[in-house]
Amino acid sequence: MSLRGQTQMTHAHQTGAILTAPVSTRARIILIAFLTGIYLFNAFELRQWLESEIPTGPDQQCYHKQAQLFEENGIVGGLNTAIEFEEARYLLSKAKALGLTAAPESQWAVVVAPECHQYKYATGSIISQYPPGTGFLLSFFPEGKRVRLLYLVIETILFGWFAYLVAAAPTKGAALLLSALGSFAVIQLNYEGYMSFSLAPSMLLCILLAFGAVKLLVSKDGRERALLSAICGALLGISVSLRTANILLVGGFVLAYADMFLRKRQWNIWPAALAFAVALGIALIPTFAAHAINAGHPLATTYGDDDASHPILTWRQIGAAIDYYFFGEGIGYVFDAGLAITALFEIGRRFFKWNTIPYLAFVNNATWVVAAAFYLTHGVLNSYYLIPTALFSMSLIVFGLCKSALSKPAFAPMTRPIPSAPLAAIACVCSVILIAGWTVALKQAPKPADPLPSLEPNAIVWADQSGGLFSYYLKRHTAMLDRASPAVQRRMIAAVAEDSRPQYLIADSDEMRALIARTSGAVRMNDMFGYEAYRLEPRSVQAR
Repeated sequence: MSLRGQTQMTHAHQTGAILTAPVSTRARIILIAFLTGIYLFNAFELRQWLESEIPTGPDQQCYHKQAQLFEENGIVGGLNTAIEFEEARYLLSKAKALGLTAAPESQWAVVVAPECHQYKYATGSIISQYPPGTGFLLSFFPEGKRVRLLYLVIETILFGWFAYLVAAAPTKGAALLLSALGSFAVIQLNYEGYMSFSLAPSMLLCILLAFGAVKLLVSKDGRERALLSAICGALLGISVSLRTANILLVGGFVLAYADMFLRKRQWNIWPAALAFAVALGIALIPTFAAHAINAGHPLATTYGDDDASHPILTWRQIGAAIDYYFFGEGIGYVFDAGLAITALFEIGRRFFKWNTIPYLAFVNNATWVVAAAFYLTHGVLNSYYLIPTALFSMSLIVFGLCKSALSKPAFAPMTRPIPSAPLAAIACVCSVILIAGWTVALKQAPKPADPLPSLEPNAIVWADQSGGLFSYYLKRHTAMLDRASPAVQRRMIAAVAEDSRPQYLIADSDEMRALIARTSGAVRMNDMFGYEAYRLEPRSVQAR
């Protein structure tokens, strides 16, 4: 045998020895204590998330408003996000009367809609672009504590589950890998999950999906495979109701089943494939229903032209996306870790002959390929778009490596259970820490401005970042006139003034401040929700 071959065998033997070595009770306790410390740190960090409970910014506006709609209208009624305020209908009629609707929607919709809302010709309504899942979850919690409670529940689930997996791990390698994955996931829930409220539940579902996928791939029983496949399909469908782009995670499973049928001729897999498709379809019903209500058809998108554009198959677009995600602002810890672990896994599998689960690498690589094919060919870029893909990939590999160290099905019951006294002590300490974390994290709750601003019944409000505050607390509609062209701004302001309606301009962005500076007759009023407010008297306004 060559020296290279001997070296590879030595490395493989050492890796296998580490993975299969038994784990001591002391090591379990240390790893669980480390995971507990991270959880407690996150709970204390949530004290600083008061701003997240206020409906400002694109995500906060839509998700808090969706939660409010579910509270007020119930589960079915809450799916309808059409803005029914009189001001919305009035602005839409003005836009039509001025002929603005003849132009592409991206050029005029901002004069009738707040941020993250779209006008849909099929329904004639101004609707929220986001799917309903995140707002539905937030609606279970009281106002002022929605976001922090949702994150605490998700972090508690992850903490408890990974603490159990570490306690149940039969080998040192499995305990270390599971502790590392759990710690990383809980940390990133607060750090990168803060960028969008839909990320935290998506991250939880991605980890559960990876666990279910590994169980599915190692199962030899037909009924168990069908059940696990249905569970994976249901998790994927639910995740789409949180983030529409999570549908890309379906690609790895679909391609794997297609390969089994078309190339491997494994006809006995059809019950599992059918169960996956049926469960996925059922879990997608809330999303389809929301699309039908808001966009006019179950398969119609609620997003605008920018987000739902066709792939741009040019080297300029692909190069710009690669630069963004790999070298620029799109770099993130979860994305980096997912790529790094995938690369290490492929090296170990190919060069050191790691004993991996059949189709594990196929599902992982296919998921990355589908995600890359979409995100590299679309112009809308964001640093957190690839987090679900990366976390699913990372979890899939970690759970797969833990399984390859076991002789029994993945995560069998503990072979060396922790003695009762240390286990009781761990349970007591964890309980105290959980109670302390929840108490501290929810100690404060933000409140809207007191007293709330007062507006005339027929007043029109032009606002940018503060639009959610007016909608949520005052039930008043706002539109982002500042994002239209100066010519359109002048026409809309003049048209509203001719109808003897007062107008308020809220200085909540650089663009709004520039619009105010260009508009004559703007009189400084009292602040509204902490922003400078200017009033335009009816029929006395002349925009420059």
